[in-house]
Parts: sequence; C-alpha cells; structure tokens
Amino acid sequence: MGSPVGAVVAGLLIGMVYSMTSPFFPDLAELSIFVLMAVVLLIRPQGLFGKAGAMG
Repeated sequence: MGSPVGAVVAGLLIGMVYSMTSPFFPDLAELSIFVLMAVVLLIRPQGLFGKAGAMG
C-alpha cells in the first residue's frame, strides 16, 4: 500500500512459495501463503520496505 516495490517483491515471494509448496503439499499450498504473511508481519510489522510509523 505504501511501497510499490514492496508490493512487487511480496507478489513474487507469494508466487514462489505457492509454486514450491504445491507440488509437495497440494492441500497446504494455500495455507502456506497465510503462514508467510503471518511470519512477515511478526518480523516486520511495517511491511517489507516500509518505515516504522509511516501511517501515524
């Protein structure tokens, strides 16, 4: 939302995780996207390339 580069990188990361998970665990491929999102939010709550406190 605040960083176009972050959105592109996140899209590529989601695509890579989904494509690498689906051949081995087809039932868990969609769940892996949400796990990735939760991990990113735990590690960097401001986003991949965001600045702390940018929205407030």
